[in-house]
Amino acid sequence: MRRKWTLGSGQRVFDRYVSHILPVVEEVLPEVVQKIYIAPDDSAPLKTISVEFDRIVGVSSIVTTTKKDDIFFAKRKNRKGLSRFVRNRVPVEVNMVTVILKKYRDLPQYVLITAYFGTPTGPEPWGKRATKEDNEFWNNHAFVPELQEIVAGTETEEMPEYFQKMR
Repeated sequence: MRRKWTLGSGQRVFDRYVSHILPVVEEVLPEVVQKIYIAPDDSAPLKTISVEFDRIVGVSSIVTTTKKDDIFFAKRKNRKGLSRFVRNRVPVEVNMVTVILKKYRDLPQYVLITAYFGTPTGPEPWGKRATKEDNEFWNNHAFVPELQEIVAGTETEEMPEYFQKMR
């Protein structure tokens, strides 16, 4: 069964069958969605919303990197391309959760595309909607591997072409 929640403004939110939500983020989602208000006449097909708390709610698995960091690439569970990772770094405590919601047809419902601890980020370079700015972000940030589900056997030191094409 798919998970579902109700926004503070009353619209229903459903998780995807192939979820991109980490269990630690899912724990706070009921509280997060209650803080989200979307006007009933808002027809934007995609919404990126950050909810800030007055306390630490989790740790961000994305950190800023430097040329001195030990970088590798691997496929995260339920993703189409390789993601950038950094070894020997620790997650950063945050007081924010970002959610991306997709309007479901003309109904007062949304599909939860993703939710994660931290500030909004753009699509990874392999994503259809990735821009030059997104690529620049991901060439200077990486995931901390301990907080992500990595598909076994996909780790490589070689930078994928899509990380290079917009540099």
